Amino acid sequence: MSDIQSESKWYFDRGDDDSKVYYDMFFEACRKYGVSYASAPQKERWFIEAITNYNFEVWKAKKEGRSTEGIEVFKVKEVG
Repeated sequence: MSDIQSESKWYFDRGDDDSKVYYDMFFEACRKYGVSYASAPQKERWFIEAITNYNFEVWKAKKEGRSTEGIEVFKVKEVG
């Protein structure tokens, strides 16, 4: 199996619907902000993770009929 086939198999066989939504949001954030996650500096990775996590939590709250109030945009990570 070639690398491309292996990567596409991972993309399409990655689990439940929530995981698919999360990774779609992750890849969309990378595209939107022009970030190549694999080679990005740590601050850019954290930014992409924070945006993705926020968008996913908002999506999940709406899906479950919960309020989106109080969902934090960024959670501070310790550097060091």
